Amino acid sequence: MALATLASATAEARSATVTSGPFTFTLPPGWRDVSPGVPAAKLADIPAALVERARRSRSAMIAFDLAGANDGFVENVNARIARCPAELTEASVKGISANLAKRLRGQAGGARVVPLKAGVTTIGGVRCGRVVQDLDLGTVRARQLVYYMPAGKQCAVVTYSAGREAFARYRPIFEASANATRGLRAPEQRGFWSRILHSAGRGALIGGIAGGLAVLLAGLFVWVRRRKR
Repeated sequence: MALATLASATAEARSATVTSGPFTFTLPPGWRDVSPGVPAAKLADIPAALVERARRSRSAMIAFDLAGANDGFVENVNARIARCPAELTEASVKGISANLAKRLRGQAGGARVVPLKAGVTTIGGVRCGRVVQDLDLGTVRARQLVYYMPAGKQCAVVTYSAGREAFARYRPIFEASANATRGLRAPEQRGFWSRILHSAGRGALIGGIAGGLAVLLAGLFVWVRRRKR
Protein backbone atom coordinates (compact mmCIF):
# COMPACT_ATOMS: atom_id res chain seq x y z
CA MET A 1 0.00 0.00 0.00
CA ALA A 2 2.79 2.42 0.93
CA LEU A 3 4.64 1.70 -2.32
CA ALA A 4 1.47 2.22 -4.33
CA THR A 5 0.84 5.54 -2.63
CA LEU A 6 4.41 6.63 -3.27
CA ALA A 7 4.18 5.62 -6.93
CA SER A 8 0.92 7.52 -7.31
CA ALA A 9 2.38 10.63 -5.69
CA THR A 10 5.47 10.42 -7.90
CA ALA A 11 3.38 10.10 -11.06
CA GLU A 12 1.24 13.03 -9.99
CA ALA A 13 4.32 15.18 -9.37
CA ARG A 14 5.75 14.32 -12.76
CA SER A 15 2.55 15.21 -14.60
CA ALA A 16 1.49 18.29 -12.59
CA THR A 17 0.17 20.97 -14.91
CA VAL A 18 -1.46 24.38 -14.58
CA THR A 19 -3.76 25.77 -17.28
CA SER A 20 -4.38 29.49 -17.66
CA GLY A 21 -6.04 30.84 -20.77
CA PRO A 22 -4.56 29.12 -23.84
CA PHE A 23 -1.47 27.97 -21.95
CA THR A 24 -0.87 24.70 -20.14
CA PHE A 25 2.29 24.78 -18.06
CA THR A 26 4.12 21.70 -16.75
CA LEU A 27 5.72 22.09 -13.34
CA PRO A 28 9.16 20.64 -12.56
CA PRO A 29 8.82 17.25 -10.81
CA GLY A 30 8.19 17.47 -7.09
CA TRP A 31 7.71 21.24 -6.99
CA ARG A 32 4.88 22.72 -4.92
CA ASP A 33 2.10 24.39 -6.88
CA VAL A 34 0.87 27.60 -5.22
CA SER A 35 -0.90 28.94 -8.28
CA PRO A 36 -4.27 30.71 -8.02
CA GLY A 37 -7.01 28.15 -7.53
CA VAL A 38 -4.99 25.75 -5.39
CA PRO A 39 -7.09 25.18 -2.23
CA ALA A 40 -5.66 26.71 0.92
CA ALA A 41 -5.88 23.32 2.64
CA LYS A 42 -3.20 21.98 0.29
CA LEU A 43 -0.86 24.81 1.25
CA ALA A 44 -1.17 24.54 5.03
CA ASP A 45 2.44 23.38 5.44
CA ILE A 46 3.83 26.38 3.54
CA PRO A 47 4.40 29.61 5.50
CA ALA A 48 1.33 31.80 5.08
CA ALA A 49 3.45 34.89 4.36
CA LEU A 50 5.12 33.11 1.44
CA VAL A 51 1.79 32.01 -0.01
CA GLU A 52 0.45 35.54 0.38
CA ARG A 53 3.43 36.99 -1.49
CA ALA A 54 2.95 34.46 -4.26
CA ARG A 55 -0.73 35.33 -4.64
CA ARG A 56 0.01 39.06 -4.57
CA SER A 57 2.37 38.63 -7.50
CA ARG A 58 -0.70 37.98 -9.67
CA SER A 59 1.08 35.15 -11.42
CA ALA A 60 -1.04 32.80 -13.53
CA MET A 61 1.19 29.94 -12.43
CA ILE A 62 3.73 29.71 -9.64
CA ALA A 63 5.59 26.83 -7.99
CA PHE A 64 8.42 26.44 -5.48
CA ASP A 65 11.13 23.87 -4.93
CA LEU A 66 10.92 24.06 -1.16
CA ALA A 67 13.37 21.17 -0.82
CA GLY A 68 16.04 23.32 -2.45
CA ALA A 69 15.68 26.29 -0.10
CA ASN A 70 18.73 25.22 1.91
CA ASP A 71 21.02 26.72 -0.74
CA GLY A 72 19.90 30.20 0.36
CA PHE A 73 17.29 30.70 -2.35
CA VAL A 74 13.85 29.23 -3.01
CA GLU A 75 14.10 27.93 -6.56
CA ASN A 76 10.85 28.85 -8.29
CA VAL A 77 8.94 29.31 -11.50
CA ASN A 78 6.19 31.76 -12.25
CA ALA A 79 4.21 32.73 -15.32
CA ARG A 80 2.62 36.06 -16.09
CA ILE A 81 0.31 36.64 -19.04
CA ALA A 82 0.14 39.91 -20.93
CA ARG A 83 -0.60 41.23 -24.40
CA CYS A 84 1.86 39.87 -26.94
CA PRO A 85 4.06 41.97 -29.23
CA ALA A 86 3.41 41.62 -32.95
CA GLU A 87 6.44 39.36 -33.24
CA LEU A 88 9.31 37.98 -31.21
CA THR A 89 12.69 38.49 -32.86
CA GLU A 90 16.17 38.44 -31.40
CA ALA A 91 16.23 42.25 -31.48
CA SER A 92 12.82 42.67 -29.83
CA VAL A 93 13.63 40.11 -27.11
CA LYS A 94 16.88 41.94 -26.30
CA GLY A 95 14.94 45.20 -26.05
CA ILE A 96 12.25 43.71 -23.81
CA SER A 97 14.89 42.14 -21.57
CA ALA A 98 16.84 45.39 -21.17
CA ASN A 99 13.72 47.42 -20.40
CA LEU A 100 12.38 44.89 -17.92
CA ALA A 101 15.72 44.94 -16.08
CA LYS A 102 15.43 48.73 -15.76
CA ARG A 103 11.88 48.50 -14.43
CA LEU A 104 12.75 45.87 -11.84
CA ARG A 105 15.71 47.86 -10.50
CA GLY A 106 13.34 50.52 -9.23
CA GLN A 107 10.75 48.19 -7.73
CA ALA A 108 12.23 45.13 -6.08
CA GLY A 109 13.96 46.60 -3.05
CA GLY A 110 17.04 47.74 -4.95
CA ALA A 111 17.30 44.64 -7.13
CA ARG A 112 19.96 44.64 -9.81
CA VAL A 113 19.09 42.66 -12.92
CA VAL A 114 21.75 42.04 -15.56
CA PRO A 115 20.75 40.34 -18.85
CA LEU A 116 23.47 37.86 -19.89
CA LYS A 117 22.06 36.41 -23.08
CA ALA A 118 18.89 37.14 -25.04
CA GLY A 119 17.60 35.55 -28.22
CA VAL A 120 14.97 33.23 -29.66
CA THR A 121 14.25 29.52 -29.44
CA THR A 122 11.54 27.18 -30.71
CA ILE A 123 9.00 25.38 -28.53
CA GLY A 124 6.43 23.15 -30.20
CA GLY A 125 7.27 24.67 -33.57
CA VAL A 126 6.61 28.22 -32.31
CA ARG A 127 9.30 30.87 -32.02
CA CYS A 128 9.72 32.13 -28.45
CA GLY A 129 12.03 34.56 -26.70
CA ARG A 130 14.57 33.27 -24.19
CA VAL A 131 16.73 35.28 -21.79
CA VAL A 132 19.32 34.36 -19.17
CA GLN A 133 19.82 37.06 -16.55
CA ASP A 134 21.41 37.56 -13.15
CA LEU A 135 19.50 38.97 -10.21
CA ASP A 136 21.10 40.51 -7.11
CA LEU A 137 18.72 41.27 -4.25
CA GLY A 138 20.28 41.95 -0.87
CA THR A 139 22.41 38.91 -0.11
CA VAL A 140 20.59 36.79 -2.69
CA ARG A 141 22.46 36.00 -5.91
CA ALA A 142 20.12 34.33 -8.37
CA ARG A 143 20.16 33.48 -12.05
CA GLN A 144 16.99 33.34 -14.11
CA LEU A 145 15.89 31.67 -17.33
CA VAL A 146 13.03 33.67 -18.84
CA TYR A 147 10.82 32.59 -21.73
CA TYR A 148 8.44 34.77 -23.74
CA MET A 149 5.85 32.35 -25.15
CA PRO A 150 3.20 33.61 -27.60
CA ALA A 151 -0.34 32.37 -28.15
CA GLY A 152 -1.95 34.74 -30.62
CA LYS A 153 -2.67 38.02 -28.86
CA GLN A 154 -1.41 36.76 -25.51
CA CYS A 155 2.10 36.08 -24.29
CA ALA A 156 3.20 34.08 -21.26
CA VAL A 157 6.38 35.27 -19.56
CA VAL A 158 7.70 32.21 -17.73
CA THR A 159 10.54 32.90 -15.31
CA TYR A 160 12.60 30.12 -13.74
CA SER A 161 14.87 31.26 -10.90
CA ALA A 162 17.67 29.45 -9.06
CA GLY A 163 20.55 30.33 -6.79
CA ARG A 164 23.46 31.33 -9.00
CA GLU A 165 25.68 28.42 -8.00
CA ALA A 166 22.80 25.98 -8.45
CA PHE A 167 21.61 27.31 -11.82
CA ALA A 168 23.64 24.91 -13.99
CA ARG A 169 22.14 21.97 -12.10
CA TYR A 170 18.61 23.30 -12.42
CA ARG A 171 18.80 24.49 -16.02
CA PRO A 172 17.94 21.12 -17.64
CA ILE A 173 14.93 20.89 -15.31
CA PHE A 174 13.85 24.40 -16.32
CA GLU A 175 14.27 23.68 -20.02
CA ALA A 176 12.32 20.42 -19.85
CA SER A 177 9.47 22.20 -18.07
CA ALA A 178 9.43 25.04 -20.60
CA ASN A 179 9.55 22.70 -23.60
CA ALA A 180 6.49 20.86 -22.28
CA THR A 181 4.32 24.00 -22.42
CA ARG A 182 1.25 23.55 -24.60
CA GLY A 183 -1.09 25.98 -26.35
CA LEU A 184 1.55 28.08 -28.08
CA ARG A 185 1.00 29.66 -31.47
CA ALA A 186 2.59 32.47 -33.42
CA PRO A 187 1.60 36.05 -32.58
CA GLU A 188 -1.26 37.36 -34.70
CA GLN A 189 -0.26 39.41 -37.71
CA ARG A 190 -1.76 42.89 -37.56
CA GLY A 191 -1.09 44.22 -41.03
CA PHE A 192 -0.50 47.95 -41.37
CA TRP A 193 -0.91 48.59 -37.65
CA SER A 194 1.61 45.97 -36.58
CA ARG A 195 4.46 48.50 -36.43
CA ILE A 196 2.49 50.60 -33.93
CA LEU A 197 1.04 47.73 -31.93
CA HIS A 198 4.41 46.01 -31.80
CA SER A 199 5.76 48.88 -29.71
CA ALA A 200 2.60 49.05 -27.59
CA GLY A 201 2.67 45.30 -27.06
CA ARG A 202 6.23 45.40 -25.79
CA GLY A 203 5.29 48.13 -23.33
CA ALA A 204 2.31 46.16 -22.05
CA LEU A 205 4.46 43.04 -21.70
CA ILE A 206 7.08 44.86 -19.64
CA GLY A 207 4.65 46.81 -17.48
CA GLY A 208 2.40 43.81 -16.97
CA ILE A 209 5.03 41.65 -15.29
CA ALA A 210 7.53 43.94 -13.58
CA GLY A 211 5.40 44.82 -10.57
CA GLY A 212 4.36 41.24 -9.86
CA LEU A 213 7.90 39.94 -10.11
CA ALA A 214 9.09 42.62 -7.73
CA VAL A 215 6.55 41.54 -5.11
CA LEU A 216 7.49 37.88 -5.49
CA LEU A 217 11.26 38.39 -5.42
CA ALA A 218 11.07 40.58 -2.34
CA GLY A 219 8.89 37.99 -0.59
CA LEU A 220 11.26 35.11 -1.33
CA PHE A 221 14.20 37.13 -0.09
CA VAL A 222 12.47 37.91 3.22
CA TRP A 223 11.42 34.28 3.71
CA VAL A 224 14.92 32.88 3.09
CA ARG A 225 16.48 35.47 5.39
CA ARG A 226 14.08 34.50 8.19
CA ARG A 227 14.87 30.80 7.74
CA LYS A 228 18.56 31.50 8.29
CA ARG A 229 18.02 33.24 11.64
